[in-house]
Amino acid sequence: MTDNNQSIFTVTGDTIEIDLEFDGESYIDFRTERFGDPIEAGGVLSSDESFEFDEDAITINVGNIFGVNITVNGEELEYPVDVHHHYITIERE
Repeated sequence: MTDNNQSIFTVTGDTIEIDLEFDGESYIDFRTERFGDPIEAGGVLSSDESFEFDEDAITINVGNIFGVNITVNGEELEYPVDVHHHYITIERE
């Protein structure tokens, strides 16, 4: 589901494994909800990173969506909208 600058994806598995591959710089932080407090320190990243979460849902706050490829539980996400700043919520089934 996509609404303006927010997308929701559903995945299976016991954890949410997120791999970030950068083509440039992008601001990233992870939250339990869109406007909640960050649960993983945010910042401008430019080198590949991996994260694993036990939460049932994670929202990734992404500035410069064009500078990062996001893979969740082995599947690369395709962004359904063409906006610079995006909130991506990953929910476990």
